[in-house]
Amino acid sequence: MRKILFPVDLSSPSVRLVPKVLEMAEKFDAEIHLLAVAESLEKFTTFHVPHPSLGVLESDMSKGMIRKLEDFQLERLPDYPYVELAVRVGDPAEQILDYIRSAGIDMVVMATHGRKGISRVLFGSVTEQVVKNSPVPVMTANPSEGEQKWEIKGTLPPSFTEKRAE
Repeated sequence: MRKILFPVDLSSPSVRLVPKVLEMAEKFDAEIHLLAVAESLEKFTTFHVPHPSLGVLESDMSKGMIRKLEDFQLERLPDYPYVELAVRVGDPAEQILDYIRSAGIDMVVMATHGRKGISRVLFGSVTEQVVKNSPVPVMTANPSEGEQKWEIKGTLPPSFTEKRAE
């Protein structure tokens, strides 16, 4: 495990998952890749908003998100030496899956929000889409519930228990 992707939406479930991500990263001496995804505003082009205005707005959103990720890192991972920050714009699940491939990620650790019923139908589950389509193992937890329940999807590499050798 050299690279662990920790997709965050900066909500409280993401924050509560930090200790477990740190524990895993320290165990393997791995890089933590913090990724935030801003949804694209293309779906609003039918509202008579000039396209360049949407591009400027998306750019401003990305800049704001990178600042929030920097704050998140400083507050939650201040002493961890290997942290990469990334912001993408688009469909969250698609962007996470693309980042896994392009950055050579070995494992994903992400929070679930525990949505059920109509809320899940309306909002879907980014985590579920990532679990179903990820080329690497995905560890999920619902930190909203008292004790974290981990679930690992995918096949773990043989070197999973070995510490990273430099």
